[in-house]
Amino acid sequence: MSSSAKAIGVFGGSQGESRSIYWRCPECGTAYDDQCMTVPDPYIAVCDLAANHATKAPIQFEVILAPTPIGGTVTIDQREILVTDAFCFLFNGCLEIDFESPGADGSCGNIPFGDATEFSELAGQTISIADCFNATYDNRFFKPSFVFDHDYYSISSLRVYAIRYTRDSNVLSLTFEFEAKLDDSPRTISVRSQLSALCRPVERSEVISRLEPIPIRFAKTYLPLLGLPAISKDSTCADVISLFGEPDHQGGGNHPICGLIPKWIRYTFPSFYLHFQIECHVVTKVTIMSREGPFAASFPE
Repeated sequence: MSSSAKAIGVFGGSQGESRSIYWRCPECGTAYDDQCMTVPDPYIAVCDLAANHATKAPIQFEVILAPTPIGGTVTIDQREILVTDAFCFLFNGCLEIDFESPGADGSCGNIPFGDATEFSELAGQTISIADCFNATYDNRFFKPSFVFDHDYYSISSLRVYAIRYTRDSNVLSLTFEFEAKLDDSPRTISVRSQLSALCRPVERSEVISRLEPIPIRFAKTYLPLLGLPAISKDSTCADVISLFGEPDHQGGGNHPICGLIPKWIRYTFPSFYLHFQIECHVVTKVTIMSREGPFAASFPE
């Protein structure tokens, strides 16, 4: 190897299945989620951004897989469930926690953590929402929810405490408790949990496939994952055009059915469309859409 530095990683998944190896480059801090059927010993990885390292040369790292306790318990009403595997995902400032148990899988999603883009920013934070149904969110369609054993629940009130983030092993320890209502049913449940979960990084393919509008304050984090220049949270339409050139398409204005639609401009790239929403000359949201996605056929090239 061209570097003696070693990276610390942990792995998830079960034997016989594709396993996720989570590791972070010791040179630049970039997080990775590698997939493999078996875990080689030693596991050698290469940072995709090695050309930007101080050495300006490709660098391989031996990833030391640290033994890390992952899992915990989830208690639904009076039923305690042992969690054998758990991971979390952070996108647009919202945390999603997925867990596996011997009998069923579950997830708790759309937990708002403000402007956070790194798991380290969550450590020590407590999120309390007394009325989730009437709280204000970046996207009103993405409210806190809970899924367990194929049942979908809307969370009515919650409290989440991110106890700590362990950078070397990329693990977030947290507790959460909430009340939730089963959709299309009067049934309600009380849930509390204490978990340690692997932190899964946001990857390029997910940014393209999520079809979720990105508030402008997060654009500087996610656009570079697509090889695009970062834009600031106060960028104007003119700023975007100076970076990307004249848009391929644009629109907005009064619509006979939808009413007033904010101004927008759109660019076409080989694998995705880049859509900017503009209000009062300022960019407010960015949406990335795959050219192979469900809306691709309706877009003129």
